[in-house]
Amino acid sequence: MKENVLAFWTRHRRILVYCVVGGCTTLVNMALFTALYYGAHFNENAANVTAVVASVIFAYITNKIYVFQTHCPTASDFVREMLTFFAARGLTMLIEVGGGYLLMTLMGMEAWICKVLLICVVLVLNYVFSRLLVFKT
Repeated sequence: MKENVLAFWTRHRRILVYCVVGGCTTLVNMALFTALYYGAHFNENAANVTAVVASVIFAYITNKIYVFQTHCPTASDFVREMLTFFAARGLTMLIEVGGGYLLMTLMGMEAWICKVLLICVVLVLNYVFSRLLVFKT
């Protein structure tokens, strides 16, 4: 039994840790969005953009350290990795913010439901981009 758990962990560690880190990133995103939109009465788009930007910064740090465990031997490698991460997240941010504008503002979807739906799409895309383009481990 212990060997099966260890083998499972070894094979799937990155995805399992990504799920935990992704969940924490999602909590940062949702908590900040909720506080700004419902608590501070920000416009839904301003609250959304602010929450997404904060969660992307959190995601870079946690993905680098805990999920992909990359070490950049040179400053230029670090800058390339960071810029590639932010570019990939910029693309998914456009999907999330554009989708939020389309669904909340133009189509009238309830804000919190919209955020949950968009975060699910973005989480999958972020893992694929991080694994294939950014951290390449």
